[in-house]
Formats: sequence, structure tokens, C-alpha cells
Amino acid sequence: MRLREIDFIRAIAALSVIAIHITASYVTDTTLGRAWNEIMRYAVPLFILLSGFVLYKIEMGRPQLSYLQFQRKRMGKVLIPYVLWTLLYVLYIAREFLRNNGFEGIPRLWSPTLDHLYYGTAFYHLYFLIITFQLYLLYPLLRDAMNRKPLWVLSGSFLLTLFAQVAAYMHWDLGWRISFFPNWLFFFVFGMYFALHKQSWEPKLRRNSLLVGALWIASLAIVFLDGYFTKKWAYSVKPSVMLYTILSFLFFYVVAMRFADTKSRFGKLLDWLSAQSFLIFLLHPLVLNLFGNQMRKYGYGSLLDGNLGMIMLYLIVTLITCGLTWIGSHLPLTTYLGGVYSGKKAKPAPRNQQA
Repeated sequence: MRLREIDFIRAIAALSVIAIHITASYVTDTTLGRAWNEIMRYAVPLFILLSGFVLYKIEMGRPQLSYLQFQRKRMGKVLIPYVLWTLLYVLYIAREFLRNNGFEGIPRLWSPTLDHLYYGTAFYHLYFLIITFQLYLLYPLLRDAMNRKPLWVLSGSFLLTLFAQVAAYMHWDLGWRISFFPNWLFFFVFGMYFALHKQSWEPKLRRNSLLVGALWIASLAIVFLDGYFTKKWAYSVKPSVMLYTILSFLFFYVVAMRFADTKSRFGKLLDWLSAQSFLIFLLHPLVLNLFGNQMRKYGYGSLLDGNLGMIMLYLIVTLITCGLTWIGSHLPLTTYLGGVYSGKKAKPAPRNQQA
């Protein structure tokens, strides 16, 4: 059964991640850039929440996979694109080095490449897949615990993630990277918990849609106040974003329920964005970097200054990324890069993915 609400939210998350990366360089320059960046802060944790929801929802009412069966089925769908994109980004950032050293310089890239593969640091967005790997390794254990003690699992994950995010927020030196799973576990588990209670929650969300909207706006105000008083803008790992992400999901879900049955072109576009969201996520930083470099190279970098430049950059990068993704969707090999091949019926992507 197609979950159109989840398709809708995943498509919004994909467009929001692009906005975060576009506006990141404008946070200190324009008020609009800072505000837009803060509003989009739900994007990465929302992808993780959707991952937990979809994985748990798929298995409800079906024979559950063993630990090894689950890993064999799921890991390859993320691992192969991760390796290929890491290699691509390593070659991209080392292009000047290779231009100067030729093929003889390639062996010198092996050691940093292995580090990038281990830490997810080949480019600034690939850490998300390191988070995904950790959550996949934990999922069968979390699933079994959720089946027995759902509220305990939700509460425990909340306390762990709250501690991890407070530690990061307060700059406590725990030696934890941003990609360490405690920073994100609660979002994943909340997605599972919502899938478990979806049937009973939906009528309540419909009846209280105005309240959900008001709480969502209030949580956004808290994020803005947090940034104003602490000057910690452009952070996804902070307690205020935890609250904002959960209420963003509930608010988007309320809105999505109104669009779930639409047959319009807009609805079909959202379905396509959702199905291809993983490839869009992996590709767009390359498009952004290449386009920005070309604009500066040919003396047009000033066109990207200010609010108008930021909006233009977002629209152009989004259109180019979606265009390249559409072309790739007609090639069978696109599945190895994280896309969905249009030659066969596209599923609403039980994948998680996408920071």
C-alpha cells in the first residue's frame, strides 16, 4: 500500500536539504538567509524519522526478518551508492592534485579515501549515510524491543539523544562525532513509534490540526529565539531542533493527509521527488559546487550575492539536480547511484534516506 503522506513529507525534506546547503553560506550575510536556514533545520532528522517509520511499517503484519536477513536486504541499497559517491567526491576534491600528478598520484589517495569511507567525510553531506549504517545495524534490536516495550524504547532513546544533543550544544568533549548514532536515535525510534500508533493518531491529528499548526509555529519561534540569544545559528544538533523536528513531522503529516488522494500534477511531482530523493540528496552538493565555481570562474560570482542571488542559486541548483536525476532515472545503472530506474515501476522507496 502506497503511503502518500510519507511521499509528501520525504519530498519536502529533499527540497529542504538543498535549501540548507544553499543558505549555509548566506547565514552571516543576510537575515533572510539565516531565517531560511533555521526554518529548514528539520530536514536531516526528518529523513531519519521517515526511515524508522518506513522500516517498521513495512514489517508490521509480516514475518519479521532475522538480523542477518535484514542486513543483507537493506545494507546493499545504501552501501553501494555510498562507496560510489565517496569515490566520486574524492576524485572531485582531488582534481587539482590529479591534474598536477596524473595517474601516478592515484595511489596517494588510497589512505585518505579509506578515512573518508570510514568517517563519511568525502563531502559535507555524506555523514548522513554513516548515521544510516549505524541505525540499520541497530534496527532489528530496536524492532524487537519496540514490539515488547514501545514506550520504554521511545523514552530511553529520547533521554539518550537529549543528552547527546545537550553535550554537543554545550561543547562537552565526549569525543563523539556528529554522525554518532546517539545524536539521532530518538528521531528514528519516534518514526517507528508513530508507525505503531498511526491508526489511532491520525483521527486525533485531524481533529487537532489547528493546534498542531500552532505548536509547530511555537516550536519554530523557540528555534529562532535559541539562535538569537546564543548566536548558534545553522545547527541541526541542538535540543530546540529536536522539538521542532517532531512538530514539523506532525504538522506536515496533517497537511499531507489533505493531499494523500490527489491525482494532480503537483501530487505526481511530489511522488517523483520522493522516489528519487536519495539520488537528489547525493547529487545536489556536486551541482552546487560546480555551478558556484563556474560562476566565479567566468566573473559572474557577484550575481549570487544577496537575497536575490541566494533564491536564484536555490532554484537553479534544484532544477539542474532534478533534471540530471530525471535523465539518470532512464538509465538502469542509476540504481547503483541511489536513484530509481523508471523502466520498472517505482516504489515509494522504503529508504530512509535522505540528510
